[in-house]
Amino acid sequence: MAKAYKELGRMDEAKSALMRRNVVEHKLGRAINDEDEDEEEKQKIAEEWKEKGNKEFKKENWTAALDCYRNGLSYDMYSVKLHSNACMALINLKRWAQALKHAEQCIALEPDWVKGYYMKGRILSNESKLEQAQEVLQKAAQMEPRNKQIKGLLEEVNSRVEYVESRLRRRKPKEQQQETKVAEDSGNEQAVEDVDSDEDYCQDGTCRSPKTVKLSVTRKDIVNIIVDLCAAMVGVAMVWWFVRQEA
Repeated sequence: MAKAYKELGRMDEAKSALMRRNVVEHKLGRAINDEDEDEEEKQKIAEEWKEKGNKEFKKENWTAALDCYRNGLSYDMYSVKLHSNACMALINLKRWAQALKHAEQCIALEPDWVKGYYMKGRILSNESKLEQAQEVLQKAAQMEPRNKQIKGLLEEVNSRVEYVESRLRRRKPKEQQQETKVAEDSGNEQAVEDVDSDEDYCQDGTCRSPKTVKLSVTRKDIVNIIVDLCAAMVGVAMVWWFVRQEA
């Protein structure tokens, strides 16, 4: 199964299959060697470390609790409870990447245990990986529809996803308006350059004449022209009068 999942590119399922294989082999080894006192002793020590860690966890000594759980895992690496408790300690320490590994170990060891999916969804939500968190929590909600913790966290993630999507929908029209404005401004600049050019433009042996520019004449321009003409006529008349007087 692990090889098949790997060929399909489904690496999470491949890792989960490998983990389950290891668990089965581990349990078979214990069954074959029922008289293996060393294995039983390791499990007993791991349980003792778990109890010590639980006491520190209740005191909110997250780091001390984590150390106890890790010591327990060194004796029994297939303990789902130890992985789960270590994950919760890491969540409280906000060490999301390490917590995610323990949550995935819980899912791999016990695929039908809903807490592994809840913890993974909580971690992904805190890492703002909302779509992944949504997918995991939806699966958890299907497993336990009445679980209030899962339901509450899923509603929170859904609200955040909806908020992000609404922001993106509002942003797209603004970006389109800005792109349209930039395109219009570029076109206007090109048009102005063509109109204001007074010289023929030549490129690759072909030339074009400058475009004809239409001039707009206002009433003020007409008044100024008339005043200038009157002033010129008065000047001519005065010159003619002086010439006649000298004659």
